[in-house]
Amino acid sequence: MHKDKLDTLGFCFGHYEALWHEQYAKLIAFQAEPGHCRVPSNYKDSALSKWVNTQRLLLDGWEEQHAKLVAYKEEHGHCKVPGSYKDRSLADWVRRQRKKYNGVKGKGEIKESRVKLLNDIGFTWRAHGHEIVPWEDRLQQLIEYKQEHRNMLVPRSYDPNPPLGHWVQSMRQQYKNGKLS
Repeated sequence: MHKDKLDTLGFCFGHYEALWHEQYAKLIAFQAEPGHCRVPSNYKDSALSKWVNTQRLLLDGWEEQHAKLVAYKEEHGHCKVPGSYKDRSLADWVRRQRKKYNGVKGKGEIKESRVKLLNDIGFTWRAHGHEIVPWEDRLQQLIEYKQEHRNMLVPRSYDPNPPLGHWVQSMRQQYKNGKLS
């Protein structure tokens, strides 16, 4: 009954399926030239780029990739999956988690529960340079410093933990500028 009414209006039931096959055909054509299916986000056919990204998100379940990362860490002793790793989907997923954590203009786009799961396995939030350590962890390091030294005058170049010295200086600067929440 409802189908008949929609048919009367000329409703196309296979529209999304047809669009999917259209984008898939474009992906096959794209793949022929570079030999891979990693369509860049700035590709001239933005619809194809968005479609490929959506397909990856649908195929690469977060929990499945997290489990792969846990297995990777057990084998390699760290979570720094290189971009050239044989399981490209895991390498890409790790990169996306870092990008989501750092977010656009410093606004994180990853759920706190997922951040916790990744922190729990020692995930490295930066591929190069200093690792991003959660604020609460730095605070705990400062508390431990105070217990040991009876002050919070952490030198900028504190040898056992240089990032702690930089963090303390940063907190003082943020406070001075009225930017410490």
